[in-house]
Amino acid sequence: MRVHTLLLLALFCVPLARAASYVNTFDNGPGPYFTPYFSPNNVEAPALWTLNTDGPTYRVSKGSDTLAGTQSYAGLSSELQMSGNFDVSLDYRLFNFPTAGDPRFNGVGMNVYPIGGGTAFLILRFALNSQLGEVYYGGTQGVVPWDDVAGTFRIIRTGSTITGYLKNPSGSFVTIATVSGFSGPAGIDLDAYQSSNSGPRSTTAIDVEFDNLNVTADAIQLPEPTGLSVIVLAALGVLRRRRR
Repeated sequence: MRVHTLLLLALFCVPLARAASYVNTFDNGPGPYFTPYFSPNNVEAPALWTLNTDGPTYRVSKGSDTLAGTQSYAGLSSELQMSGNFDVSLDYRLFNFPTAGDPRFNGVGMNVYPIGGGTAFLILRFALNSQLGEVYYGGTQGVVPWDDVAGTFRIIRTGSTITGYLKNPSGSFVTIATVSGFSGPAGIDLDAYQSSNSGPRSTTAIDVEFDNLNVTADAIQLPEPTGLSVIVLAALGVLRRRRR
């Protein structure tokens, strides 16, 4: 017992420069820390959306329909919590992602949100009257023309400054917008969604996939393991879900 106590004390006395990391390739489905979900205020959503949870990617699709109403969405909600500075990236591919015409649209994105409630920060691929990239944080913060069919979302936080990026076809990340945001613990959601505030969604079938979620943060907390082991593993930078 004395040896273990000294080891833990030594760990906390040595300056730790390495951050914690987490990787999810979705090879065998969402994994233990992500839960599929549908828009709670849209009763038809579970019947309309198809979620491929078997891997090797996480694919979300929905056919066209004749319903009119509020936004309908489906995706993954995480139990992972990030603290301090973080860098999150996620690959996406758009198999079917048509423009639909205002007020109808398709969207796919990744968001980080404050644990306990508050405004989420979203980086999006958006199809309205044209193909767009967007950062949304309590309102549109930045929007650019963006017509790729595959790319990478990226969100970096330093202190309370949060920046959203998209990777262009040449492989470089392009800044979409930077905001003064929140600095507390944060979670991650992945979403595909549609909106039709008036008229049917008859032209807005959507088919997208997510892959290769990579998270680096000052600390990462997962449901398992718990307690002191989480703190030690996060500090040492070994908290990682490996490809099976």
